[in-house]
Amino acid sequence: MLFLSEKKDTFISATIFACAFAIRLVYLYESSDNPTFDTPIVDARYYDMLARSLVDSRSMDSRFFWQPFFYPVYLSIVYVFSGSSMSVAKVFQLLMGSFTCVLTHQLGQRLFDRPTGVLAAAMVAFYGPLIFYEAEILAVGWAGFWSVVLTLLFLEVHRKRSLRLSFDLGVCGVLSVLTRPSFLPFFSAGCAWLIISLHRAHVSRRLLAGIIALLLTGFLLLSIPVALQNYQVTGHFGILPASGGLNLYIGNNPNSRETISIRPGLEWHRLIRLPARHGVKGLWNRQQFFFQKVLEFVRAEPISFTKGLCYKAVLFVNSREIPRNTDIYLFHKWSVLLPVLVWKAGPIGFPFGVLFPLAVLGLILHWRRLPPPVILFLIFYPFSIILVFVTSRYRVPVVPLMAIMAAAGLRSYLLAVGRRNWRLVGTGAACIAGALVLTCLPIRLCQSDTSFEAELYYSLGYAKHLSCQYDEAIVYYRTACKIAPNDASIHNNLASALYELRRFEDAIDHYSIALRISADNAEVHNNLGMALTKKGNVGEAKLHYLEALRYEPTLSDAHNNLGLILVKEGELSDAIDHFMQALRIEPDFLEAQNNLSAALSVHLGLGRPVLRHIPGKSSETDVAGE
Repeated sequence: MLFLSEKKDTFISATIFACAFAIRLVYLYESSDNPTFDTPIVDARYYDMLARSLVDSRSMDSRFFWQPFFYPVYLSIVYVFSGSSMSVAKVFQLLMGSFTCVLTHQLGQRLFDRPTGVLAAAMVAFYGPLIFYEAEILAVGWAGFWSVVLTLLFLEVHRKRSLRLSFDLGVCGVLSVLTRPSFLPFFSAGCAWLIISLHRAHVSRRLLAGIIALLLTGFLLLSIPVALQNYQVTGHFGILPASGGLNLYIGNNPNSRETISIRPGLEWHRLIRLPARHGVKGLWNRQQFFFQKVLEFVRAEPISFTKGLCYKAVLFVNSREIPRNTDIYLFHKWSVLLPVLVWKAGPIGFPFGVLFPLAVLGLILHWRRLPPPVILFLIFYPFSIILVFVTSRYRVPVVPLMAIMAAAGLRSYLLAVGRRNWRLVGTGAACIAGALVLTCLPIRLCQSDTSFEAELYYSLGYAKHLSCQYDEAIVYYRTACKIAPNDASIHNNLASALYELRRFEDAIDHYSIALRISADNAEVHNNLGMALTKKGNVGEAKLHYLEALRYEPTLSDAHNNLGLILVKEGELSDAIDHFMQALRIEPDFLEAQNNLSAALSVHLGLGRPVLRHIPGKSSETDVAGE
């Protein structure tokens, strides 16, 4: 009978895997028509760029420690064996996502029974947002995978007292944190529970010491090399990304609604330059600056901070898929399958609007039988997201464990109906109705006024821009302009692409439009000054450089460009002063170093200057971190 049971479990697991992979392949085939399939944008573009640079140069720079470390390294390994194929990387992620469904079945069967495990696995297999993100160059699929793996490992180590599994838990724990730092609170709490529970179970001191030692060894085996590499590159010994302070600040400051809604472009660039405006330099000093800003906010306005957490908690359970840089609903136009699996109707969103009420029912009915690792995950992981800010892709890793709760709740409810247990049926209906109301509260999103369609084409334009495909970039920018004509960032980037093609008149027109929309933006003043310089309007260009420095005195580009104008006017002392200021702000600014050297040579009568300027800059769509 045991052999037959194992054979049946193998058949069920294989069937789950095959169905999950098939539905994912169908979506991947459909998604090949969307323009981001071969041109990744925002975070996906950043990861792809890092992976390709690692494959080409075999070395790392500080960018690898801005975002979580694991995913670009994993991606580079796939690229080495696939010829840098994004399609192969996506197929591999779909395989992993299908295996997550199998693990969900195993965990559900372990916690409840086989039918619950199968139902939970089916929910994960057809969960639209998870399928969508697994087919992107993003770490979301890995995060969902780690959520199930860690929970299973905690339970197995506790049950079997296995030294080998303790080592595996340490390795998977550090990989989960390197994938997404929001796993750290859960992993830490889970380890504390494991040690305390084993001690209370009167496990021998020798065995307990062995479990702790191997768990720690597994964790340190990978974390120490990463921390050492970080120290070698950036001077900081640690495994957490440098974007953590900024991300925490975005969701926790006196104007958090505004900072959460900041889009890639001019306003985002202004935000990440905030530490420089306060004289703070260096990757990790900037992180500490943002952490300090958050602490000041919590101390000064604890009520506002608490209200913000409550707002984000309600947002976390909202049935709609909360966008960040991309909106999942926009991709309906390139798929037949996706609109069936993910949709919204007013305040109602599917599938989370169904999953969450059923999961609440399952938790209420079965909370006494749930082992601590499951409860710890469902507390600490959502809290780690709510503490920062909520988006669809940050929420998705909770889905596998929620699906198990939902499957258990649905099965119990249907059994109650079949047995005519009307008291339980009524109680369950009330629980589902209450949770459904909570998911559908008419809450206003911070991003409600954002045109994500315009942002999609803007980001595509920026990706082409970075690849020096300026004509294609201009096409995308113009499409974005038609959708959002009053977006200063789009006009600025369109002007920068025109500048690269030496179409200076057109560039000046769009820089001027950007300034009419955002008159106090130093970056646009600087860019317009450069375009005017190319047209020979040196006097007007100088005025814009001065305006740029009036709004943002720490803009190194403007100091460098103003210095060039002053050299032409014969004001060498003032020019030297501006070159030096540019270097004080940005010590590695090569153009300013050259210009300072040339200006000093002329000032001392040693030769003629060879001065360099930088091209008109587009607004970087830097990323906030996974």
